Amino acid sequence: MTVRSFTARWWPLVTVTVVVSPIVAGVVLARPGAGERRRTPIPPTTHTRKGLVSAFSNDFDAAYAALAQMSDDSTYIDVEWFGADGSDELDDSDAIQQAITAIAGTGGTLLFPPGTYVLNRMVDPEGGYTMLALVPDSVTIKQADGGNIHGGIFNDTGSSSDLCLMGLRFDGNYLHQTNVVTNCFVFDSAGVTNIWVEDCTFENFSGRALRFAHGSKKDIIVIRCSFVDCGYAVESEGSSSNIHVLENYVEGDTFINIFYFNDLDGPGDGVYILNNTCADATPTCYSIRVDGATRGHGYRGVEVSENIVTSDPANYTDPISGGSGDNISLVGVSGFVISKNIVLRSGDMGISVGQGSRCGVVCENHVERCDASGINLANGCSRTIVSGNTCINNGQDYHNRGYNCNAAVGLHVHGCNYSLFVRNTCYDDQPRKTQYAGMGFTGDYGTNDYLAIAFNDFVGNRSGTIGNWAAAGPHSRYDESLRAAHPFADGDTTPSVCNGVFFATANTQPTHISGFDDPNEGEVIWVTATDSNTIFEFASADLKGNDGENLVTSPSDVFCFAYKEPCWHGTHIGGGLDSSMDYWIDALPNP
Repeated sequence: MTVRSFTARWWPLVTVTVVVSPIVAGVVLARPGAGERRRTPIPPTTHTRKGLVSAFSNDFDAAYAALAQMSDDSTYIDVEWFGADGSDELDDSDAIQQAITAIAGTGGTLLFPPGTYVLNRMVDPEGGYTMLALVPDSVTIKQADGGNIHGGIFNDTGSSSDLCLMGLRFDGNYLHQTNVVTNCFVFDSAGVTNIWVEDCTFENFSGRALRFAHGSKKDIIVIRCSFVDCGYAVESEGSSSNIHVLENYVEGDTFINIFYFNDLDGPGDGVYILNNTCADATPTCYSIRVDGATRGHGYRGVEVSENIVTSDPANYTDPISGGSGDNISLVGVSGFVISKNIVLRSGDMGISVGQGSRCGVVCENHVERCDASGINLANGCSRTIVSGNTCINNGQDYHNRGYNCNAAVGLHVHGCNYSLFVRNTCYDDQPRKTQYAGMGFTGDYGTNDYLAIAFNDFVGNRSGTIGNWAAAGPHSRYDESLRAAHPFADGDTTPSVCNGVFFATANTQPTHISGFDDPNEGEVIWVTATDSNTIFEFASADLKGNDGENLVTSPSDVFCFAYKEPCWHGTHIGGGLDSSMDYWIDALPNP
């Protein structure tokens, strides 16, 4: 029979072929003895990675039979063969370590029958196999009462690459430890790759559930897991690339940070935090934080999209001393997207981008009832589009830190340049401790200049639309002043952009614009349409964007163009994220 086995590399769009009995649900087979395998020649059935797990019923023996009837050359091991007890009474550390050592590097599967397995010492997870609950949601691996395991209960001492964890529950049992910070999985070795964690539950860890530290890590996926009452859910300390945190659920009021990526060990490249729910977190923690400024190494290519992040209202109404946290925070990041997130309540900012972050998009987010501002761009942030966001009733200041009228706003800008704020809504319907202005400016973290603010809707704010406009910088433009700045000549098909940033179309007859004269490498310009006669030829050699389709303008359309030799890259700012923004972000230079 052809070799077909479980592997640890179950990446998207890859199928895994196993031999599964078509009548397995109605058949109970005796478990094979140690080292034995059933060799029944049953035609193989192909399942996707998720489908394989779904094929297991809640019946223990039926599920076991399905796995036991794999092909001759597949590899699996049952932890019970090595003496693991699973009764929640005996120490299973040695048995589990022996089973891991036996399966490591084979590409096979380590099976855990239903039960509670107790660890009284650290176990090395090694790598090159899949750790699988025989029946989903039936297996708990728990730190023993008084185990006091320093580091991780699973602590990588070599290079735990090619490791897959599926359907398991891990319990740190921190209430029964003594002044010890315990993590669940710690990957300390450099060069760890191909880690897949799916449908697992991590709870009661005073430290990290998953920690990737000290040296390069890449190709990590954490998907559809639950994290309850942990210090951190996922932490990575730099030199990480291609990290995906997808569709996870987080709750509990003990978190320090939930998803936290920093640059202690080097730069990061490619972090995707999508479709997660962070519920009832402490309002003083950072729910999602990517920090490329701790050591100045930086992160590039970060997306935080379609997450729900909310703090626990029971905790939120009490003043909390000792700091605060933004629900979504990016610092020292280049090339980023923050889109379609729902952020409710925060001990500080709802969404914050700063410390040299550049070349990004913040769009279509809903931010409500945060202590300070809803969305904050600060401290050297530049080349950013803020578009289509809704900020409601921010500046709550529940923690009584006395935010002034420029900080307690819907959109807060302090130390931001070459950025566009368009079609955002900042709404306030509460009379006390709520956002003073729709948008506010301060200069405490550097200058604010070359900003375009257009077509926003500021409603019901205590101090009106704009707070401290004087701090916006002499080259910034607001609403109608954008139309008056540097109008292109009527009928000019390649208008000059020499010595300008803000431009407006004013064509009385159909005019095809195929590029802009007098460009400089890295130049960024904003163009506001005042007519319906301009056609941007995005299919031309000198102008790229809009998926190569020409675009006819409408009055009040806003465009941003960046020049990267040999052509201009443009995007239409319609209040949301479109595909041309990817090219636009790539064309943007460092400030």
